[in-house]
Amino acid sequence: MLILVGKNWDTGDEDHVEKPFNFDQEASTAVPPDAVSAKEQIVWSYPLARADADVPQAAIGSNSRPIEEQLQEKYPMDNSPLFSGKRIYQNGQHYWELTTLRLKVWAAAIVRHIA
Repeated sequence: MLILVGKNWDTGDEDHVEKPFNFDQEASTAVPPDAVSAKEQIVWSYPLARADADVPQAAIGSNSRPIEEQLQEKYPMDNSPLFSGKRIYQNGQHYWELTTLRLKVWAAAIVRHIA
């Protein structure tokens, strides 16, 4: 049995992928979620929140606090009869729980004019 490792050439198959995704390589370079704070995870995974982005930065929790308070007023706890004890955003038949972290991210995005 002949096994070719690391060979990737076009066989003429219409489903050929020039540079296939290597999950092992991607997973080995990922930062473990429990090793960083929630804010660092957002900055790490959300390109516009990075310091090198060409947009004004709004730190989560500082400039965005008044917007977060407005969101809390607009979407109070128990605002949906379907989800008791939760703060819910509804768009048609789609529902999202507005956790504290989601409100902070949303408020920061509004301050940066990207939401």
